[in-house]
Amino acid sequence: METSDEAMAPRLFEVVGTLQGKSASPEERMDRTERASKAMSSFGPDRIAAFVEEVVASCPYFGEKEAFHLQRLLMKLEHSTSRFGLLEVLDRCESSDYDKLHHLLSRWSASSAKLVLDEIEQRLALINELRQRVAKVGVDELHELQPLFERGLWMFGVQLESVEFTSNLGMSRVLRQLFKDSTGKGSRNRPDFIALPNSSVGLYAKPSWDKEHEVNGVGQVVVVELKTTDVAIGGKDVDQAWKYIKELMERGYVRVGTRVDAYVLGNEIEPCEAMVAKRGDSISIVPMLYETLLTRAETRMLGLDRHLRHAPFMLAA
Repeated sequence: METSDEAMAPRLFEVVGTLQGKSASPEERMDRTERASKAMSSFGPDRIAAFVEEVVASCPYFGEKEAFHLQRLLMKLEHSTSRFGLLEVLDRCESSDYDKLHHLLSRWSASSAKLVLDEIEQRLALINELRQRVAKVGVDELHELQPLFERGLWMFGVQLESVEFTSNLGMSRVLRQLFKDSTGKGSRNRPDFIALPNSSVGLYAKPSWDKEHEVNGVGQVVVVELKTTDVAIGGKDVDQAWKYIKELMERGYVRVGTRVDAYVLGNEIEPCEAMVAKRGDSISIVPMLYETLLTRAETRMLGLDRHLRHAPFMLAA
């Protein structure tokens, strides 16, 4: 017995052929019917058929091939998670947007385009959120700023792009012991951060590998100290960052020659204290303004924030 889905596909082609004065060959019709039937849904075939009839009647350039594609599109939308929500989004577009979308999807798959755009969205949203938060006087850097840097090390430079950088709880425990913060505000909800009176510290590391491709320690360490926004960075802060590093070396977490990049960030830097402090060839301590970091991040994103500031995801931040 013929199912509604099997009956629907020939009917659609018959409608198009009648209204457009075209008719496919029996072989072509059979081939297309077979392919269309596989994509059919059991949901509302009569409703969809009536809709296609109306479209064909009102669109002079709508032919049998277009009806075939539309039929398959509607069936696939029935099975998608968002159902027909895509149609509403497309309806809000201008006609010129369809040409751009056609060009985009002719060169990219939807999955690859989403992969790239999701990364761009995440990074621009992070920049936007960080800029808003550092504008607040006396911001709670432990809870409002440090979490952003867990996914924002790339802002410091290409050398910190690696996904291998993760928060290092072992190092954090060492520094909490050093500053006697075992029961302080930094140890309760975020044990990976160290809370100090006017700042907080996050430690990130990526592993090193031996010749057998086994992890044999830490290959690089990044220290991020964030000053609250009403406290200036001074020489004592650079000295304190060096104290962190020495403690980690003494405990065996950092070996001689391991690269360590320490960043001390704030809204102000005391005069003559903006110089990068070097400790040998592998350790650097960098005082930096939040504004400098944000400018670097925007440059790394090719200034896209200026062109996308009215994008929905930017307005929603």
